[in-house]
Amino acid sequence: MDTLCGFLDAIGRRLGKAVVMTGEGDYGNPVLGFDPAADRVVLLAGPQLIALAGSATNCVGSDE
Repeated sequence: MDTLCGFLDAIGRRLGKAVVMTGEGDYGNPVLGFDPAADRVVLLAGPQLIALAGSATNCVGSDE
């Protein structure tokens, strides 16, 4: 992770522009990126909960 952040940081500083990383095929939703205003790499995506198929019965508060 440090290497990836360093890479984004180096490119962003060299170009003086924002540089973003997205998930494969999910180009509209960046995950990490270099923010030139903050002069550092920032997390651009919030945490997401992913429901797994068949796991609803294992969840706390499930009525099933």
